Amino acid sequence: MDDLSKIKNYISLLKNEHKLCVSIHVEEDDRFTNESINTLVKPLCDSLGLIFLNQKIDDDSSDLVDIVKKYIKENRSTNITSEHICKYIGCSRSLISHQFKNRTGMSIREYLKNLRLEDARQLLERSKLTITEIAFAVGFGSSNYFTNVFKQEFGISPGAYRKLYHSNLL
Repeated sequence: MDDLSKIKNYISLLKNEHKLCVSIHVEEDDRFTNESINTLVKPLCDSLGLIFLNQKIDDDSSDLVDIVKKYIKENRSTNITSEHICKYIGCSRSLISHQFKNRTGMSIREYLKNLRLEDARQLLERSKLTITEIAFAVGFGSSNYFTNVFKQEFGISPGAYRKLYHSNLL
């Protein structure tokens, strides 16, 4: 089935499920290219799909959030993006973000940052890895960024945290 047929079927399903007044008229001689599908029709379907998916997922939002959390925990040291999560779960970014924030009180980015910082804190306490090695091991792309985020979160640099921890002051 080509993209146009999939989109027409999808819109038909949405119309039937929600009594939506939506139609797409395509003339036989129009050139309905993949570019026009991607730029015009898919955003419409995504918007309509959000309505459709919200009704189905509201009851299962905890399952959706649990799946997102599990995926993030298993992949937190890699370069996770919203697109990766959306592809894995098969839902739109706005739906996943909305459900996640509603249930956890934080964004996916905040949740990922907190996991990485906790991993870094444990490595600072239990390993002899350098700050740069820890930054990359837990998924930060730069040791400078890691140091800034760590200091912002804990009020102390990673190096100072390690020294205080090992001198039993923490």
